[in-house]
Amino acid sequence: MAEQMWRRVPTHAIIIFGVWPLVTLLVAAYEFCQLPYSYLWPSQALAGAAAGVVFLAPDFLVVGLLALLVSTLSFGTLAAYGILPASSPRAVAAEPVLLFLAAYFGIALCYPTVVSHPVLAFAHDIPVLPVTLGLGAFALLTSLARTPGWRGGVVAAVTLTIGVALPQPVFRGWMHASSGSGRAPLVVLGLDSLSHDDDLTALRAISDRHDGTWYTHAVTPALFTNVVWTSILLARPPHEHGVFQIFQPFPPATATLVSRARSAGFRTVSLFPDQITCAVGSQAGFDDDRSGPVGWRQLATQFVENGSLLLPVVRPILPMHLLSTVPDNHAGSFAYDLDRELDGIFGEGDRGGRALVVSHLTYLHHPRFPSYRELTSDERSRVWSVPAGEARDWSFDWQDSHETSGGLALRPWKVHRLTTAVAAAIERTGFLRAERGGQLLLLSDHGDRVGLTPNTFWKAGYHHVPLLTVGLPARSDPDAPISLLDVVNLVGLAPDEPAHDPAVELAMPGRLDWVDLTRTVKLGWDGSVSFDPALMARVFHALRMHRPWPEQRPAQVYLVFASPQPAS
Repeated sequence: MAEQMWRRVPTHAIIIFGVWPLVTLLVAAYEFCQLPYSYLWPSQALAGAAAGVVFLAPDFLVVGLLALLVSTLSFGTLAAYGILPASSPRAVAAEPVLLFLAAYFGIALCYPTVVSHPVLAFAHDIPVLPVTLGLGAFALLTSLARTPGWRGGVVAAVTLTIGVALPQPVFRGWMHASSGSGRAPLVVLGLDSLSHDDDLTALRAISDRHDGTWYTHAVTPALFTNVVWTSILLARPPHEHGVFQIFQPFPPATATLVSRARSAGFRTVSLFPDQITCAVGSQAGFDDDRSGPVGWRQLATQFVENGSLLLPVVRPILPMHLLSTVPDNHAGSFAYDLDRELDGIFGEGDRGGRALVVSHLTYLHHPRFPSYRELTSDERSRVWSVPAGEARDWSFDWQDSHETSGGLALRPWKVHRLTTAVAAAIERTGFLRAERGGQLLLLSDHGDRVGLTPNTFWKAGYHHVPLLTVGLPARSDPDAPISLLDVVNLVGLAPDEPAHDPAVELAMPGRLDWVDLTRTVKLGWDGSVSFDPALMARVFHALRMHRPWPEQRPAQVYLVFASPQPAS
C-alpha cells in the first residue's frame, strides 16, 4: 500500500498545489472585476487575487497537505487491494480531481450558494436542485467509468463518502463553546444595518427578559460604519474628528473609549470580523485585537477563500490556528458561522482582568447566503427551484435593491437570523446570569441604506437605530432622543460627560467625485486604502447635518469646515 501511495504523490501534488491554487486565483480575479463602486482593470483584479493567494499560502499548504494525504491514502489503498487497476499517469492525475468533485457535491449539500460559483457559469440558468444533483451524478459516473464493474462501485462509494462527510456541520460542533465560564465581559456590540424599520422583536425581548433599557429614539451620528465607530470611540461627531468616509484611518487621540476602559481596569478586546471599510478594531489601540483583515486584504482573502471552495469548510475544523492572518471563522466566506462568532463574544471570561469586548458584526452587509441547516423545509424548496446563478447574496452592494435572492426575501430573513442568534447566544453562554454578571450595550450603526443620497439622509430608516443596555444604569427618560455618541457615558466610562446632540451627519461623494477618488487610490500592504487628500477635503466641505426630533423633516443645515479639530 505504501508503494501505491508514494507513486501517486508527485502527480497528485501537481493537481493540488498547482492546478487548484491557479483556478482559485482566476476565480478570485473574476470576483474582483464584479465589485460595485470600483473601476478595476483585469490586471489590477489579478494582482489583488494573487495577493490573496499569498496571504493564504500557509492555509493552502496545510489544507493541500491534508488533501494530498487523503487522496493518496484513499486511492493508494484501493490500488493495493486490486480494486483499482494499474493506472496511466493521466488516470492517476484524475484521482484528486474526482475527490474534489465529490467534495464539491458534499459542500453543495450544505451550502446552496456554491452552485453560483463561476466554474459552474454554464449551469447558472438551471435550478439549484438539478445542478446540485448533477454534481453528485457526475462524480458517481466518473468513478464508475474509471473502474468498470463492482470495483467502480467501491471507488464511487469511497470518494462520495469522503466528499459528502467533509463539510457536514456535525464535524464542527466542537468549534465553539456551548456555555461561557468565569466573569462575563462588558460587551459593546454593533449589528450592522439595522433600524426601527426592521423587525426588532428578538432584541426587544432581550431587554424585556433581562430588565434592560430600550432607547426608543436613538440617533446614529453618521451613516457609514467607519464614521460611526470612530465617533463612538472618540465620543465626538464627524465634523470635529474629520473622519467622514469609508477607509479613512482612525485619528490619533489620547481620550478614547479604549483608553478610558483601560484606565478603569478593563482588558480591552476588539472583534470586528469584517474590516473592509472600517479598521478601528486594529487601529484604535485595543489590548487584544481579534479582528479580521483590513481593507482590501479582507476582500482579497474573502474572494480567494470562496473561490477555493475547500478552505472555508476545512480551516474551521483544524485543531490549530494557521499561519495566515485570516480568522478561522472568516467573515465573508460562505461557511461563516454566526453562532460561533457570538459564542466567542459572550463566552469571554476572566483572563488577566475583566474584559471590555467591542464588536461589530456585518452579517447583514456581507455576502453570507444561508446554509441548508438554517432554512426551513419550505425555504429549502424555494431555494432548490431558483436558477443556480441567483443563489447568492448581493448585500455587499449597500445600494442593492434585490427584493428576493435565491427564492428568499433575503434581508428580512437575515435580520431574523441575526437578531434571534444574538438572543440565543446570550442564553446559551449564560452571559446575563447573575453568577457571570455580564453587561451589554447593543446598537446598530445605521439602517438599510438603499436609496441613500445627500437629499434623503434625513429619513428615519437611515438614522433611527436600535439601542439597548442590560446591566447598566439607565437614563431617566429612555424615550428621549439620544445620540450613539453617548455610548462612553452609558457604559459608565465617562459618567460626568454631558449628553451629545442627537444629530446625524453625512458627506457623500457624487458619482464623478467617486470616479476621481478611485482613480487616485493608494493601497498599503497592510490592507489600507487611502484617497487623494485634496479630493477628500472637497467632499468634506459638503458635510450636512440633520436633527431628526422632535419632528422628521428634510435636512436644511449645511456645515462647512476648513479642517477638523485635533483629537484630544
